[in-house]
Amino acid sequence: MLVRTMVDEEREKLMEFLENEGFELDKDEFRSREEILDEGLPISIDLEEKKYRMIGNVTCAAAAVTCGVMKTADDFYAEYGGGII
Repeated sequence: MLVRTMVDEEREKLMEFLENEGFELDKDEFRSREEILDEGLPISIDLEEKKYRMIGNVTCAAAAVTCGVMKTADDFYAEYGGGII
């Protein structure tokens, strides 16, 4: 699942939510948690493996938006947690 966040606070809230739910930063992600917080690219969430990482570049993010597979943070919370955050 690909999730975009609009402001830094929303991004930090999403990452804290994921970590509280047992998700881990993907070991193959070369960026640190702090670097991901500072970037504006969407976050890729693997619900089966309970891992997350940042999308690698703007081209991938644009393709995801064009294909309609990008979710907002609110959409993610509604689908994953029943809208409770």
